[in-house]
Amino acid sequence: MKRLLSIALILALALTLAPVALAADSGVTVGSGVAGGTVVYVDMTGRTGDVVVGAGGVVSDSPASSMVTGSIAAINGGFFNSYYSGGGTSFPDNCPIIYGAITKNGEVINAGGANNAIAFTYDGKVLIDRVNVQVTAVVSGKANVSIYGVNKIYDDASSVTVMTDDLTLPFTAPAGSQVFTIQNDKVTAVAGPGTYTVPAGSKLLVYNSAAIANANTWEILPAVGDTVQFAYNYAPTRTADQADWDNVKTLVSGGRMLVQNSVNVTANTAYNAEFDSDPKQSNSGSALRSFAAVMGDGRLLLGTASGSFPQIANDLIALGAVNAVSLDGGASSMLYTGNNGFLTSAGRELASVLTIVPQNPGEVKPDNPDIPVIDSSPNNPSSWAAADVEQAKSLGLLPAWLLNNYRNPITREEFCDLIIQLIPARTGKTADQFRGELGIVGSAFDSVTFSDTSKYSIRLAAALGIVTGYDDGTFRPTASLTREQAATMLQRTAELMGTVSRSTAQSFSDSGSIGGWAREAVDFVTSCGIMNGKDGGRFDPKGTYTREQAFITMLNTYNAVTPG
Repeated sequence: MKRLLSIALILALALTLAPVALAADSGVTVGSGVAGGTVVYVDMTGRTGDVVVGAGGVVSDSPASSMVTGSIAAINGGFFNSYYSGGGTSFPDNCPIIYGAITKNGEVINAGGANNAIAFTYDGKVLIDRVNVQVTAVVSGKANVSIYGVNKIYDDASSVTVMTDDLTLPFTAPAGSQVFTIQNDKVTAVAGPGTYTVPAGSKLLVYNSAAIANANTWEILPAVGDTVQFAYNYAPTRTADQADWDNVKTLVSGGRMLVQNSVNVTANTAYNAEFDSDPKQSNSGSALRSFAAVMGDGRLLLGTASGSFPQIANDLIALGAVNAVSLDGGASSMLYTGNNGFLTSAGRELASVLTIVPQNPGEVKPDNPDIPVIDSSPNNPSSWAAADVEQAKSLGLLPAWLLNNYRNPITREEFCDLIIQLIPARTGKTADQFRGELGIVGSAFDSVTFSDTSKYSIRLAAALGIVTGYDDGTFRPTASLTREQAATMLQRTAELMGTVSRSTAQSFSDSGSIGGWAREAVDFVTSCGIMNGKDGGRFDPKGTYTREQAFITMLNTYNAVTPG
């Protein structure tokens, strides 16, 4: 009997100490005290925030009644174009496009950049701050590409944007752009400028012309088959809160920041500079406003009131608000609870609504893909090349004097230096031993000269038949090496050192641009993995070759050749 009683007491104690989620109709209190308006206090125990967008995604509006279903409390979201005409079905100018950032279920589905925002973590914590929303495309783990915006199109030639299936209207990719279709984190198609509708379950990554050129320079432009993942990061003004922002599930951009750290910041330009030029958002005007606040006791306050921003901020501070931000106002103002219905009814359909809903027990934020650290120092290799360069160094393939300025185009002279170092590393014979075996000694070697250089490695490579000069007797040692020249030199080097196993040569969309003298060499190096094509199915025969690219082909040649 005592044993049964002890177990009962333990169970009762455990139930008493265990956290209990609030029922839908508890912990929600209607109050006043802000500019004569209405406020709702919400105990966030066992709850979190969600954002509901219009039925057609981020370019649609819907009746508020259809957007609050099942919520404990709700308030209108941020600004949107409510002044579109007709059916509002033309993106971006004639539709109810959302202006600010939206994060739903941990994924940014609209905009980016710096925003005054309210956010909710996966464990229900409420955050209000000015935060920079950063979206990054991680391309095959070899590059991180900063995204200008989500579901936005920019004229800036350097921009890279991502369009999600939350954008349900067609959009037009700018002239000179490339559009990459991403499904299940893989690039499945690449196309040019035109009008697109994002397929369900897909994302479209849009590179404008200068972004394409820059990516081609570093050979990091996505290609079919590449993995592309998106990382979402938030940089708050209060850096001490970074760990909480790393756990954001929901975010809605607001308007003028009202309160930070229990201080009225409505006139603080660090938060509100972009609103000072908008008459509807001025501190001197009084209008119907909506707002959200984090109280000192941890509760969330949602409210609507007619007043000025400074007045609302001061009243919120008097009620105990620590941080507060305004949302859209005027006819967009809406306040709702599941117990009371609409306390303030919206005067128009809304593009987004912030809802408070029961927390999903055990829900955690999905892993953000790792963002590779791209070292921009010219004296360190790019992240995608670093491992191969390190291996080439360990095999003794790289002269120490070339281990800098990795992204510079390699010169004809420098390529000769690499070849003369590769030969003994792969075969155990010096290049001089090879020319001796070929009988290129004495006057036969002395006669190998160029009018513009007497460098030994160049003359030795020429004596071995690996390089040639120009018809005018020059070698042009400081000229940048082209890709088709590199292919020819690499074929001759590989065949001099031994045998190479080959498969089918690659075909290229620009094969007609390959010089007749280089076509056999291009087939050779691409059939044995020494060189590869570039993004878009091109070989780019007249393009330059960076030092780090040349280093990697030395490693590829080393691995491809079986010494004879």
